[in-house]
Amino acid sequence: MNGYRGSCFRDRLSVHELSAGSAFTNAALQHGLIAEEVAEVYPELLEYSETGEPFTVRYHLLGSMLLNEVQNQDRQIHHQQGRIAALEAQLQHRELEQRELAAQIAELKAQWARIAGQLKLPQNKD
Repeated sequence: MNGYRGSCFRDRLSVHELSAGSAFTNAALQHGLIAEEVAEVYPELLEYSETGEPFTVRYHLLGSMLLNEVQNQDRQIHHQQGRIAALEAQLQHRELEQRELAAQIAELKAQWARIAGQLKLPQNKD
């Protein structure tokens, strides 16, 4: 249902209310889909006029279609959660490796400084 633009209208409750000008203020708000836009994406969800133009949305089919989409999204979310967990574990592993390498570099620099001092070599400022 991605890309659908909904429509919204109020039912007229009675001719009396219509003549009083309050039909749209007291009526229940109704929501729907625009058949021409649904036809572009999911034409099986429509009924068509005799001339082949989109006539109305078959709302009774909408529930099962939406349920299928929710199930697909649920599977995708679970897959993405697993992928995120794996990437977070990989990141933690890389961060640990980085800390270990930094400690090794610091130790090598200290060893070099001791050796250079013993041999009276110039010190590297890095």
